[in-house]
Amino acid sequence: MKISSYTEVRATTGIRNLSFSSTAAMRAGWRHRKSLEEAKGYLTNDTASTEETIIEEYDHRWRIECLFKELEFLGFHKLPSTELNQATMSLGTKLVACNILSSFRRDIGGEFSSRELKGILKEFLREQAFVKAEGRTVHVTFYGHRHEDILRPLFSGLNERLAEKGIDERVPWLGYRKLEFHFN
Repeated sequence: MKISSYTEVRATTGIRNLSFSSTAAMRAGWRHRKSLEEAKGYLTNDTASTEETIIEEYDHRWRIECLFKELEFLGFHKLPSTELNQATMSLGTKLVACNILSSFRRDIGGEFSSRELKGILKEFLREQAFVKAEGRTVHVTFYGHRHEDILRPLFSGLNERLAEKGIDERVPWLGYRKLEFHFN
């Protein structure tokens, strides 16, 4: 694609405690694809790169856009505040949840490996469980979970498997207690 023109735009953030101001270039270009001619616009603050580099990098962003769409149910599109610390904490917590769900989806595999994270959450983790703290252990007991056949091998002996890999099985935000999962 050949970039045909660009317009300079001045942008400033609206987040408190963050001072940022930059000039962005709005660039428009033409792409010929399968006898179709289409116009594309790109908003970037990269005025030093070539048009071809900008186009190539932008085209790779599609995976990120798909990720944001998939994570909409976690509230990625909303910030709790304009305070930088609160916004950062919120996004960090949501990224941790995303990674946990992604790892869980990978581990269950099979027909669920291509499901959206929201579907994994609904299908597996929105079941009720009995939770009881007993000494240095938190027991989580599922009664009649519809996917017990998939979950039991993942969670049974979890603490032993973590210890074998040299990973501390205690959960800091649970007062350094261990989690044990049971199925009845």
